[in-house]
Amino acid sequence: MQINNCLVIIKQTAMAQGGRAASFARKGDETAKRLLQADGEQKRTVDAVRRALKSRKIAFEESSLVKLNAALKRQLAAADFVVSIGGDGTALGASHYVRDAMMIGVNSAPGDSVGHFSFEAAMIHFLSRS
Repeated sequence: MQINNCLVIIKQTAMAQGGRAASFARKGDETAKRLLQADGEQKRTVDAVRRALKSRKIAFEESSLVKLNAALKRQLAAADFVVSIGGDGTALGASHYVRDAMMIGVNSAPGDSVGHFSFEAAMIHFLSRS
């Protein structure tokens, strides 16, 4: 199957959102420290997905559900392949607007997210090397 319209939906981490928790994490607060780890794991997973898509010569666009508006809903509906990078919430949020596309969820921080509807990030890291 030819993939002509791939859309990658990326969860916005707590660190990317900023706020008090991110500030505490940056200052070394022990209770917020895991936010830094989850953010780093997310970045590595996003890079692995990008490499996997590029190695297969699949052109893609990226967005976040934070930017969910009518235009992004149309993009999701028109896509023929959607990759959701985050957890179950990201996958479920995107899935409401996907019409006829194949969709894969990638759990970007399995240490912090159950990911019932997602592949483990380790699987994508493996695929990006093949």
